[in-house]
Amino acid sequence: MIKKIDHVTINIKDIDATLHYYGEILGLQALPSVDMGDHILRYFALPGGGKIELTQYYYDVPQLDVDASNKGCARHLAFEVEDIRALEKKLTDAGFVFHSPVSYIEKLGFTGGLTKDPNGFELEFLQYGEH
Repeated sequence: MIKKIDHVTINIKDIDATLHYYGEILGLQALPSVDMGDHILRYFALPGGGKIELTQYYYDVPQLDVDASNKGCARHLAFEVEDIRALEKKLTDAGFVFHSPVSYIEKLGFTGGLTKDPNGFELEFLQYGEH
Protein backbone atom coordinates (compact mmCIF):
# COMPACT_ATOMS: atom_id res chain seq x y z
CA MET A 1 0.00 0.00 0.00
CA ILE A 2 1.13 3.54 -0.71
CA LYS A 3 2.09 5.46 2.43
CA LYS A 4 2.91 8.94 1.09
CA ILE A 5 4.56 10.88 -1.73
CA ASP A 6 8.31 10.78 -1.14
CA HIS A 7 9.54 13.13 -3.86
CA VAL A 8 8.88 14.77 -7.21
CA THR A 9 11.83 15.01 -9.63
CA ILE A 10 12.49 17.95 -11.94
CA ASN A 11 15.44 18.05 -14.34
CA ILE A 12 17.38 21.31 -14.01
CA LYS A 13 17.98 23.67 -16.95
CA ASP A 14 19.58 26.54 -14.97
CA ILE A 15 21.07 25.58 -11.59
CA ASP A 16 21.45 29.10 -10.14
CA ALA A 17 17.94 30.21 -11.13
CA THR A 18 16.44 26.94 -9.88
CA LEU A 19 18.14 27.05 -6.46
CA HIS A 20 17.13 30.70 -6.09
CA TYR A 21 13.52 29.95 -7.07
CA TYR A 22 12.94 27.03 -4.69
CA GLY A 23 15.12 28.29 -1.85
CA GLU A 24 14.83 32.08 -1.83
CA ILE A 25 11.55 32.82 -3.59
CA LEU A 26 9.43 29.89 -2.38
CA GLY A 27 11.32 29.59 0.91
CA LEU A 28 11.74 25.82 0.89
CA GLN A 29 14.47 24.34 3.10
CA ALA A 30 17.48 22.99 1.20
CA LEU A 31 18.49 19.47 2.18
CA PRO A 32 21.86 17.75 1.57
CA SER A 33 22.70 17.03 -2.07
CA VAL A 34 23.78 13.61 -3.29
CA ASP A 35 26.45 13.18 -5.99
CA MET A 36 25.44 10.12 -8.05
CA GLY A 37 28.57 10.17 -10.22
CA ASP A 38 27.06 11.38 -13.49
CA HIS A 39 24.53 13.74 -11.88
CA ILE A 40 23.79 15.54 -8.62
CA LEU A 41 20.47 15.26 -6.81
CA ARG A 42 19.59 18.50 -5.03
CA TYR A 43 16.73 18.37 -2.54
CA PHE A 44 14.29 20.79 -0.95
CA ALA A 45 11.92 19.76 1.84
CA LEU A 46 8.19 20.16 1.26
CA PRO A 47 5.93 21.13 4.17
CA GLY A 48 4.11 18.09 5.50
CA GLY A 49 6.77 15.67 4.26
CA GLY A 50 8.15 14.78 0.89
CA LYS A 51 10.81 16.50 -1.19
CA ILE A 52 11.48 18.22 -4.48
CA GLU A 53 14.37 16.38 -6.15
CA LEU A 54 16.23 18.52 -8.67
CA THR A 55 18.48 16.56 -11.03
CA GLN A 56 21.55 18.31 -12.42
CA TYR A 57 23.34 16.20 -15.05
CA TYR A 58 27.11 16.56 -15.61
CA TYR A 59 26.66 15.86 -19.31
CA ASP A 60 24.53 17.53 -21.95
CA VAL A 61 20.99 16.20 -22.30
CA PRO A 62 18.30 17.25 -24.78
CA GLN A 63 15.81 19.89 -23.74
CA LEU A 64 12.13 18.97 -23.92
CA ASP A 65 9.55 21.72 -23.85
CA VAL A 66 6.25 20.31 -22.60
CA ASP A 67 2.92 21.87 -23.48
CA ALA A 68 0.08 21.61 -20.97
CA SER A 69 -2.04 19.59 -23.40
CA ASN A 70 0.64 17.01 -24.39
CA LYS A 71 -0.59 13.50 -23.70
CA GLY A 72 1.41 11.30 -21.36
CA CYS A 73 3.41 14.02 -19.64
CA ALA A 74 3.38 15.33 -16.09
CA ARG A 75 1.15 18.39 -16.30
CA HIS A 76 1.96 20.28 -13.09
CA LEU A 77 2.59 20.09 -9.37
CA ALA A 78 0.13 21.95 -7.16
CA PHE A 79 0.85 23.59 -3.81
CA GLU A 80 -1.73 24.85 -1.34
CA VAL A 81 -0.48 28.16 0.08
CA GLU A 82 -1.42 30.38 3.01
CA ASP A 83 -1.71 33.66 1.08
CA ILE A 84 -2.13 33.34 -2.69
CA ARG A 85 -2.08 37.10 -3.32
CA ALA A 86 1.20 37.60 -1.41
CA LEU A 87 2.82 34.73 -3.32
CA GLU A 88 1.46 36.03 -6.61
CA LYS A 89 3.11 39.41 -5.92
CA LYS A 90 6.40 37.79 -4.85
CA LEU A 91 6.60 35.64 -7.99
CA THR A 92 5.48 38.45 -10.31
CA ASP A 93 8.02 40.85 -8.75
CA ALA A 94 10.70 38.19 -9.39
CA GLY A 95 9.72 38.09 -13.08
CA PHE A 96 7.58 34.95 -13.15
CA VAL A 97 4.37 35.26 -15.16
CA PHE A 98 1.15 33.45 -14.30
CA HIS A 99 0.12 32.13 -17.73
CA SER A 100 -3.15 31.15 -16.06
CA PRO A 101 -3.84 34.23 -13.92
CA VAL A 102 -4.66 33.90 -10.23
CA SER A 103 -8.44 33.84 -10.01
CA TYR A 104 -11.29 32.16 -8.16
CA ILE A 105 -12.33 28.82 -9.68
CA GLU A 106 -15.87 28.36 -8.41
CA LYS A 107 -16.25 24.72 -9.47
CA LEU A 108 -13.11 23.78 -7.51
CA GLY A 109 -13.62 26.16 -4.58
CA PHE A 110 -10.19 27.78 -4.63
CA THR A 111 -8.29 30.81 -5.85
CA GLY A 112 -5.26 29.78 -7.84
CA GLY A 113 -3.05 30.24 -10.85
CA LEU A 114 -0.43 28.48 -12.95
CA THR A 115 3.15 29.56 -13.59
CA LYS A 116 6.42 27.84 -14.54
CA ASP A 117 9.63 27.42 -12.59
CA PRO A 118 13.02 28.32 -14.19
CA ASN A 119 13.09 24.85 -15.81
CA GLY A 120 9.74 25.29 -17.56
CA PHE A 121 8.00 22.94 -15.12
CA GLU A 122 4.44 24.07 -14.49
CA LEU A 123 3.44 24.79 -10.89
CA GLU A 124 -0.01 25.58 -9.57
CA PHE A 125 -0.45 27.61 -6.41
CA LEU A 126 -3.86 27.66 -4.75
CA GLN A 127 -5.69 28.81 -1.66
CA TYR A 128 -9.10 27.40 -0.80
CA GLY A 129 -11.93 29.91 -0.81
CA GLU A 130 -12.25 33.27 -2.56
CA HIS A 131 -9.22 35.55 -2.09
